[in-house]
Amino acid sequence: MGQSVRQKFFLGDWQVEPSNNRLTLGKIKRSIEPKSMDVLLLLCQKNNEVVSADEIVSQCWPDSPTGDNPVHKAITHLRRALNDKATAPQYIETVRKRGYRIIADVQFLVNDTDNTVASTWTEHPPFVGLNAFTAKESEIFFGRDALIRDIVSHKAELFRKKRPFSLILGPSGCGKSSLIHAGVLPLFLRNKGLNSIYAHDFASIDVADIESSNNEFAIFVELASYMIDWGDENSYVFNNLSATELAELLLNEADKVIAIVSDWLAERDQGVNFPCFAIIIDRLEAYLADQSIPTSSKSRFFSILEQLSQSNFFLTFLISRNDFYPLISTFETLMKNKGKGAHIDVTPPSLNELSQIIKRPAVAANIAWEFDENTNSRLDDIILSDASRAPNCLPLLQYTLQELYLQRANNKLCVKTYNELGGIEGAIGHKAEQLYESLSDAVKNALDNILPLIVNVTQSGNTLTSKTAHWDTLQTQDERELVKQMVEHRLFVSFSNKGKASFKVAHEAVLRKWERVQKWVETHHNSLILKARLAEQTSLWLVNNKNHAFLLSEGKPFFDAIMLTSLANIRLDESEREFIAQSQKRISRRKVLKGVTAATLVVLLVVSSIATIYSQQARELAENKRKEAEDLMGFMIGDFADKLRTVKRMDLLEGISEQALQYVERAKQTQNTTLFNTQSASFELRFQHALSVQAMAEVKFYRDEIDTAKEAYDEASIRLEELLKEQQTNQQLLKAYGANQFWLGQIHYINGAMSESKKYFDSYLSTSKAMLAAAPNSLEAMMEVSYAENSVGTIAFEQFDFENAIKHYQASLEYKEKVIEADPSNTEALLYSADTRSWLASMVLHLGEFESAERYYREGASQLQLLYEQDGENAAVMQTYVALLTKQATLLLMRNNDEQALHSINRAQYLIEKALQQDPKNTEWIGDDVYIKTLKHVYFYTQDVEDETSKLISLVSDKNEYRSISTLIRFLQSKDSWKHAGELINQLETLKPELQSQEPVSDFYSLQSRNEYLTLKINQELHNDSEQIERLCAHLSSLNDSVANKSQHYSILYAQHVASICLNSENPPYSKIDEMRKFYTHLLQ
Repeated sequence: MGQSVRQKFFLGDWQVEPSNNRLTLGKIKRSIEPKSMDVLLLLCQKNNEVVSADEIVSQCWPDSPTGDNPVHKAITHLRRALNDKATAPQYIETVRKRGYRIIADVQFLVNDTDNTVASTWTEHPPFVGLNAFTAKESEIFFGRDALIRDIVSHKAELFRKKRPFSLILGPSGCGKSSLIHAGVLPLFLRNKGLNSIYAHDFASIDVADIESSNNEFAIFVELASYMIDWGDENSYVFNNLSATELAELLLNEADKVIAIVSDWLAERDQGVNFPCFAIIIDRLEAYLADQSIPTSSKSRFFSILEQLSQSNFFLTFLISRNDFYPLISTFETLMKNKGKGAHIDVTPPSLNELSQIIKRPAVAANIAWEFDENTNSRLDDIILSDASRAPNCLPLLQYTLQELYLQRANNKLCVKTYNELGGIEGAIGHKAEQLYESLSDAVKNALDNILPLIVNVTQSGNTLTSKTAHWDTLQTQDERELVKQMVEHRLFVSFSNKGKASFKVAHEAVLRKWERVQKWVETHHNSLILKARLAEQTSLWLVNNKNHAFLLSEGKPFFDAIMLTSLANIRLDESEREFIAQSQKRISRRKVLKGVTAATLVVLLVVSSIATIYSQQARELAENKRKEAEDLMGFMIGDFADKLRTVKRMDLLEGISEQALQYVERAKQTQNTTLFNTQSASFELRFQHALSVQAMAEVKFYRDEIDTAKEAYDEASIRLEELLKEQQTNQQLLKAYGANQFWLGQIHYINGAMSESKKYFDSYLSTSKAMLAAAPNSLEAMMEVSYAENSVGTIAFEQFDFENAIKHYQASLEYKEKVIEADPSNTEALLYSADTRSWLASMVLHLGEFESAERYYREGASQLQLLYEQDGENAAVMQTYVALLTKQATLLLMRNNDEQALHSINRAQYLIEKALQQDPKNTEWIGDDVYIKTLKHVYFYTQDVEDETSKLISLVSDKNEYRSISTLIRFLQSKDSWKHAGELINQLETLKPELQSQEPVSDFYSLQSRNEYLTLKINQELHNDSEQIERLCAHLSSLNDSVANKSQHYSILYAQHVASICLNSENPPYSKIDEMRKFYTHLLQ
């Protein structure tokens, strides 16, 4: 165990984390030496057995001749960390002349030394279908160990604070109820419990099943009916009390209930710190939404539950969908200790957790999976791949698995049955139709009104996707009943979206595989396309503060919109109807204006003779009009442009910046020539000019027109510097100038000019700090400083100055966390804190901390997944998520974790394809798309995809994407396709001539690129039996000598490995993918 157990476990009240060499007790965290941890693990393995000093030495210091002095030091260190005393031990006891032993309870959540499952399940099917797991199914509940450990740890801390009162929150279908009933509760119910908590019994009530009938007392009676059964073989806790009498005590004299429980527990020698009973309130959302119960009654119920828990004799869980969080937040009792472990968010399972959910119950029930010859995969792996696309769809996954079990043949789950069900998606369609047929005709008819709310067809008409709808858009009781039934049967997911109760399909297969929906879409296809166009037009009008310039003009788009208002099958929201009405008013006004134009011209001829009398009024009117126009243009190139940047809509930003530049030029000419104004252009107009140039530069940058972008940024820089001479503390001006310095630094960074890049990034940092100094409480300024710290840290990172880089990364993260603390809903701070974690992952790889790198990637991915679930159209989130996932996948591949890597690659592919639907010309995204496809093909290649390889070669050659070319070359070399590999190497040399340079490199990414190129080139020349091999190997060796003591990055170590073998072997082997991954797998363990 000392060498194999790396999962958390409990030693008395302390949580032991072997992988981090850390002990945790509430907020107290203590790090211990690795050897001390080895000693502790050995003692815990021999729980209650005496272990001699000699045995400890032989197990923990096997290769070092030493006495028992290190053992004494380790024991002393452990006692100090555990607050233990040799004279009165609570954890480690010294047995005179024999050794040491653990005397505290050692408790594991799972058997870490053996991940297999005994074939002991002989009850009902090992898959529960659409039902939740109960405590009776705890033996077949798998895949949630990490969450269970967190909850157990939080509960112990809450007991110490005398308030073990928790809310378990998450979207429908994520497994909240199963987690508590089958995962957590059985641990506390078993003999001596866990982590010093022992629950004698429990009461679990499903609030949705209680018939309240306007009776606020009903929930107390329901709870009491379970509590009266508490007790043991000797006596019941509540002797001589009926459920009604106990309910009245709970409602009016809860302190007496506490006293009864306290006395009963006191009579029993528990041997644990926290003996208790558990109360579980499931589907709390039904109680919160019940309008027949007054809010005061609900508050009273929660207060009574809190009073019970504060006695420390009641372990309380309230389970609710997170879309009801707005209602939860209205109750003070439910919001206490939110940030201190009282609120637990249940996230979707990871790929590894999904694997356990699917596979381990089958092992427990001794059933097998059929092998599919067509896909060369076992059925459980096929299901895992399908389930990974919708990890929140757990009930439907269980439904599919249960159907497979019920139709098994010779105790084997069959591929044919799975295909007949249509996979998970097909099973969903079947289940949806089954539910639909069970409903009343009135509720069935409501489906036509619901589908327009959740079905989205793109403007091109080619793509069908789901969208989120709000509960408050439902207009009739039948509509609400239909959605409620779909949620309860796990076909829809109900959740909180930007603070509003919302719903959507649990899996897009509900749309694709339910034939009834497909027929509806086919019937209304054209109307759905028009609706999608109207939605985007309305959105543009709204983000521009309903400016009339964005209303519809007379013509086909307007007549299409009018037509939509008359269609019963298309439901327009309030803003869309207002948009159409305002457009109609504008068109009507214009028709009237045309009728009076001639008369107006005559009047103007008369009025013009008097105009000079009112020159002052004219000047004021002109100034007001100018101010209004400048305010509008300021918004367009300011706030609106920022919104377009956030969602990466460079196509729209280009149009806005072009219009802004044209306006500015016209306005400046007007100001210079008007009879009423002989002054120079105003500050606002010059600022807008600079911003317009800057916006155009950004568009050019994303269009890969780097030289044009740099010229525009240089021009913007000059204009902004002139303005700063006039207003040195203007926040928006400082922000714009800092952004400009960043982009100039970024262009030099891309071109490898690190010293020039650093100069601009330093300027960006000093400008941002000036912005913060002028407004110390500005969250916007804090974010700018955090971005600038990140940028400066990037240069330090590239130059192998890791200590300085870490300082800047940490400072960057600290500023972002300050912003998040002040504004937890700040999407920008959440997004870029995830990006900073990705950079930290890259950093720790150079220190050889591979587990830490994976942890940073997981934390960042989790943060980005939550952001994506909140706003699935935010391209900035998708772009950052894709970058992190590809880096994560690369590390996982190098660590031979193909399963998790494929999950990351599939997720990245889905996201980048969705992003490209928004901006198909974005060259950065196109490059990401090609690289992801290359990774997937190269590392998950099968023998029957020769045509796909040819297509990929053409695609990679056409797109000139460096990462894809180099990855594909190694793949082709590994497949002995030397001709194609040689052609791509030639293309690589043309694309990046600097790869052939003999000069040393000064930054990591240049070194990484050069290493990749040289190992590929050496492979190719080995095949060609070239005389260049020795020179290439010597160059590869000399390139990496200078950084040998600075970085432990796996790519550098591998390059050194290849160079060493190449220089010291008469017949050096090829550096192919299999050999490379073996090296990495050994290195990164």
